[in-house]
Amino acid sequence: MTTQLSWTASPSAACWQAAEHWAAGRMPAAATMHEALAVKFAAPADALGAFLRDENIPTTLFFEHLTPAACDIESNRALAHTALTKTVGRGRAEVLAERTAGLLTDCEAAYFAAFPKLREELELRYRPLRELWDARGPGLVAGVGRRTDRGLIPEAARVAAVPPYLGGGGWAAPASNTVVFAMVLANPIDQLPETLRLGWLVSLLNFDLPDFAEALPADRAREVAAWSMLPAVLEAAADVELVWPDTTGQLLATAAGAWLPTALRGGEVDVSGERLAAVTGWWTTARGNAAPWGVKLRALARLLVETA
Repeated sequence: MTTQLSWTASPSAACWQAAEHWAAGRMPAAATMHEALAVKFAAPADALGAFLRDENIPTTLFFEHLTPAACDIESNRALAHTALTKTVGRGRAEVLAERTAGLLTDCEAAYFAAFPKLREELELRYRPLRELWDARGPGLVAGVGRRTDRGLIPEAARVAAVPPYLGGGGWAAPASNTVVFAMVLANPIDQLPETLRLGWLVSLLNFDLPDFAEALPADRAREVAAWSMLPAVLEAAADVELVWPDTTGQLLATAAGAWLPTALRGGEVDVSGERLAAVTGWWTTARGNAAPWGVKLRALARLLVETA
């Protein structure tokens, strides 16, 4: 099985990515972007962040629903209601949607004024990656499926292109079958093509299916899923000549350090030598037996707790 990707350049999704980072105090990597946002976007983004905190709305979870939903929903009232319902429930969404929609509109007005040609720019930015994906991506994810569980490979998925606010990165939103991906003009790490990072994120989209979700601890599901697919993706990438075989573990360490922070949606990421050794040992064992992937996930979850 392989995956058909659809690509979308959504200025609204880009706006919410920026709003989430700005409200959390994470400044843009590029000085030019910082200058453009500081003029008028800072105030409405700060207001949105303050509102979410004051109303005890989990900020990361709210944006996790808001950003991919913006690719489909144009009305800010409907967008706010959808994100709030998924974050805090329908009852509170009914009460908070109108105020939230107003704050979203203020953010968008400032963001779109700062980047009036963003859609065209994003379409230009994702074109090279799309071409590279068409050449190697299908073979990459097929190889991942053979090494793990073919049920993990979605038949289709969407890539939401956003600017590289932090200099690169991306995360998977299984609920909307979307990968939110920062479009850079060159690979941030020479030995790890962005095609490979994209394939890894695509491989995380089906972890919300019952066969896999039920095997994951609720409080660490994203972390266990992300770690579990790293060695499989690196091996599959060697098959399609995206990387050299990772005989020393250097690529695993580099990928974990570079990719996990944005994929796990914030927070500290432990990529210690002990943890990398545990994941490597787990993969050696997992690769050599025929146990269901859910059983292997439970084993990895225990190892990650032991090395925390």
